[in-house]
Amino acid sequence: MLKRLTPDVMVEDVARSAAFYTEVLGFQLVGRAPEEGETIDWAMLQRDAVVMMLEHRQSFAGDDLGGADQPIGGSLVFYIDVAGVEQLYETLKGRVKIVVDLHDAWYGRREFAFKDLDGYVLVFAEDVPSADAKGE
Repeated sequence: MLKRLTPDVMVEDVARSAAFYTEVLGFQLVGRAPEEGETIDWAMLQRDAVVMMLEHRQSFAGDDLGGADQPIGGSLVFYIDVAGVEQLYETLKGRVKIVVDLHDAWYGRREFAFKDLDGYVLVFAEDVPSADAKGE
């Protein structure tokens, strides 16, 4: 049984990326290494049920996970289910680099997408309310 997916993504500057996720997106820093000091090699972040890890390229290489010689960002998309996508869009526009504006997708989801500081794409989406739910 699979229980949870917690991505560990490579970034150039963990402190900078962690600040973006905490200050702009409302995540909490729940773990870091080293535990003290200005330099951060690894961080774990959480907002509600979404957990992710950020890891510096050198730390990534040291873990022998492979990929440390690859470009950061670009080919990975985080698709995150949310409640209140329109409000979240209004909160974030002007603070993030929107790459797909808020829209209703053909598959019944209202969503928008933006890039974080390292080029990873985050899509925030929720089901489009049905005509019955809107009172039509």
